[in-house]
Amino acid sequence: MSSKIDKREVVLVLESNTKLKDATRAYIREAMNLLRQSCSEPPLPVLRGIRGWARNSETSFMLCDRQETNFAIRLFELQGRLHALPEYREFVQALREDEDMSPPLGTVVGTVSSATGVYPDWIENFLLVGVAERSQELGFDDSSFDEVFARWEADMRRKDFDFVMIAPLWGVTAPVANIGLSPTIEIASLSDTEIIRCLDAGLAPSPLFGGFAHIPSALAIVLRNRSPKRIGLSTDANALENAVRAQEQWGEELQSVLRAMRLFKPGRVNIPGYIRFYDQWPLQGGTQIHHADIAMAYRNNYELTERDVLDLQDFWSELDRCDKSRKFVAAAIRRFGYAGERRRHDDRLVDLMIAAESLFLSEAGDPSDRGELTYRMALRVAFFTKAQDFRRHELFDQIKRAYRVRSAIVHGGEPRLQ
Repeated sequence: MSSKIDKREVVLVLESNTKLKDATRAYIREAMNLLRQSCSEPPLPVLRGIRGWARNSETSFMLCDRQETNFAIRLFELQGRLHALPEYREFVQALREDEDMSPPLGTVVGTVSSATGVYPDWIENFLLVGVAERSQELGFDDSSFDEVFARWEADMRRKDFDFVMIAPLWGVTAPVANIGLSPTIEIASLSDTEIIRCLDAGLAPSPLFGGFAHIPSALAIVLRNRSPKRIGLSTDANALENAVRAQEQWGEELQSVLRAMRLFKPGRVNIPGYIRFYDQWPLQGGTQIHHADIAMAYRNNYELTERDVLDLQDFWSELDRCDKSRKFVAAAIRRFGYAGERRRHDDRLVDLMIAAESLFLSEAGDPSDRGELTYRMALRVAFFTKAQDFRRHELFDQIKRAYRVRSAIVHGGEPRLQ
């Protein structure tokens, strides 16, 4: 049976929210007036020595001197005067009296694996910079304040944080900007902000010489999910272990799309790694980085046509169902994917043969009986598969040779092709 809503509690919550917003509005208005009076210089001086990535053309990005707004610098210079305003004291008091805002103040907020401190001056900086960026000549504007405050308040009151994981597919092309594969994962075009995040993390499409990156195509595997919000430092070992396992699982989901693409059609496709970040305050701005074999990702040569897009979505759905229901198929797909990541040809051959064993010898008995297993796998491959360049008896012989080479490699011997 549902409980009745206490109207008095609702009124108290609304009054608390209104008090906080009114106190914040009054302080931001006075702070903007003081900021405008002190900013007589041009608003966009160039800070030498501080560089950032920016789009240089339709297909390239360059490291350039960053443009820092004058008010962002002046905020630090004016902090003492700003905090002396009576409106600032009322703003802080309203924060401490709000039942949602008070607990995080003076401690860390975030997730098990990513957290940052929350203090009144950090909140005021976020609000002031946000309002100033939307205003004309640093004038206070109610609509700009309402927009910035609403976003900040929603982020502070939320119970979890949405995050994005991006694995760039540099050099991969597709005729559409978005290929949905599941409710949480897709192949999508990156925005300029996301491209810059990847470049800042060192996940570039080629070796970076002279601060220049040529990016004619910016597709990526994108995963979106959420993590529970935590307030304060946590020493819960189980929670940390669960967070690590979840992180590994999300990384495995990115890799599963990469393996599906390799199975789907010919072509070379790799990722240089992936980044993970949050867009909600106070975690926004931070980026977690996982590097893979970046050099392999420089050599991508993979194209999706219009017909491929629909076929890939169907293929992914079928593969996902098969992967979960039959472990030997999942093992074969994983090893086939590993082969695409290897630099050495012998390592690649071993992974491919393990994938073949998983498919054609999943029910095999004693693995020590290599001679019988070799014959059985070669016979099954020749019977159940088609190879454009080989007849069945030629494919049978080819698999036997490959298996002998594989055995020599894994046992430390010298492979013989004949």
